[in-house]
Amino acid sequence: MVIERPAHIPADEDFVLPPMPTTLNPPQEEVIWDRLATIKGKYAQAPTKILEMSSGGQLWLAGLPTAANKHRFPPATLQIACFTERPEERNGVVLPNALLRRFPVAVAAERAEAWKDLWPLILQSLYCGKVIVTHCIAGRHRAGGAAALIRAVMMGETLEDASDWIAQRRDTDVPGFCRDKEAAKWLQEAAKSTKRRDRWPRPSGYLATPRSALHLQGFKQVPLCMHHQKSDKAQRLTDPMFTEDGDEAVAWDRPWCRACLARAPASWMPRDAGSE
Repeated sequence: MVIERPAHIPADEDFVLPPMPTTLNPPQEEVIWDRLATIKGKYAQAPTKILEMSSGGQLWLAGLPTAANKHRFPPATLQIACFTERPEERNGVVLPNALLRRFPVAVAAERAEAWKDLWPLILQSLYCGKVIVTHCIAGRHRAGGAAALIRAVMMGETLEDASDWIAQRRDTDVPGFCRDKEAAKWLQEAAKSTKRRDRWPRPSGYLATPRSALHLQGFKQVPLCMHHQKSDKAQRLTDPMFTEDGDEAVAWDRPWCRACLARAPASWMPRDAGSE
């Protein structure tokens, strides 16, 4: 199959790549991709929408968000940086109101565990109609592989078909990234083994009692962690406090229910409970 790739994309001054800090010390697996990020010039690519769900959930692929270009990004609730450091450590930024998660897809020792933690958050965010941005430095190799993986699972495509679909719409090089045979093998296995799980209810507020954890409310005042139990066995809190205001809920000073958070989209994830 011959892939018709986009014509040359003119340099976009908003997406000039900032110099890497001299103090940066990335894992060796990432050094080559940092170098290749500027192989087509010192410019990253602007965001491209590569997935849209019937729920309204969207996945965008981009280069590094910076202070100069953050206004060009969609209003994301989840930002996935496909390297080990925070974006600020590479002279980038965390997008306004976005929850940051790191997915070092090129680092063999870290990618599997990171994907295991990240996938439920991706899935529920897309199901709930939220916007996700995934990026590396230029937006061609590491983030291209991560985006192809997400699209493949959500659309029921092969990794190759998802990669080709993206390559027809923006300048990516997932086959180049897959010259790393271990990374290619992992991506293939992850695309085949990752499942689209059940859609949990969209949270509608916060529940707690003076002795309970702080829960997210699902249907009919049932904590999200108790959803899918038989209605006559579902555990409800006795006379719980309820609010739709996250700041008020945090002020109750109760520990977060980790099981509820594991079923929540990024927009409901507290920034003080496992945030990057």
